[in-house]
Amino acid sequence: MLSRYKGKTGLRRFDPFYRRMRPRAWPALLTLIGGNVVRQERAILRLTSCRGDAETGILEKWVAYQREYPVSRRNALRQLIAAALYRAPACRPARPVLVLAGARDALVDPCCSRRLADRWKTSLAIHPDAGHDLPLDDAAWVARQVRDWLAAGA
Repeated sequence: MLSRYKGKTGLRRFDPFYRRMRPRAWPALLTLIGGNVVRQERAILRLTSCRGDAETGILEKWVAYQREYPVSRRNALRQLIAAALYRAPACRPARPVLVLAGARDALVDPCCSRRLADRWKTSLAIHPDAGHDLPLDDAAWVARQVRDWLAAGA
């Protein structure tokens, strides 16, 4: 269910809860409590992707994964609580960091990524049309951003 979504850039130290998880996403998250796997995975896909499922069949794959390796409600709740309580360090990590975000993220406000990059004085790239799951929406863009960042001497 939620185990795919790690490494959110909306961090409690820098942003209020309503930016780290947009209020308009809350009703969709309630569908994750129900027992209908297809409805759960469709809600996750809508929250995390702007590309949708038309050409990829990703929804069917996610449903199959959830059926084969189910994430319990208890574990999903633990993940949400951990994400809500996590506090990032005030100063940036010792290693270089590249922050990526999707401008059309329906789950986390992209301003969280901007604020994190600004506070940590690190690189930031925002995809103009992607949602929360950048590799799903545009994997080639993610690869180009990392390649260019490394080539620039990250």
